[in-house]
Amino acid sequence: MARLALKTRRWTVARARCVYVGAWCIISIKLGDIIPADVRLLEGHPLKIDQSVLTGESLPVTKKKGEQVFSGSTCKQGEIEAVVIATGSSTFFGKTACLV
Repeated sequence: MARLALKTRRWTVARARCVYVGAWCIISIKLGDIIPADVRLLEGHPLKIDQSVLTGESLPVTKKKGEQVFSGSTCKQGEIEAVVIATGSSTFFGKTACLV
């Protein structure tokens, strides 16, 4: 029995302001989630992302493992894990807002 459960993964729900940059901050993205920070996609099924907030595109874009997804985008289909690469004013959306 002891050899059957070698690893476990525990997910917790946290506020977006608790997200930080780094290899230890891995988030799970699924249908309906608004992306809280700029992330790079890891393992999971490809996502359909609505980036209309940033680009004005009306159709969702497909994003796969290794691609970047920007803060403020909405997940329309799929489920995947991602590592946070930028937060706050360092995000694509944050830099754009600072210019305005």
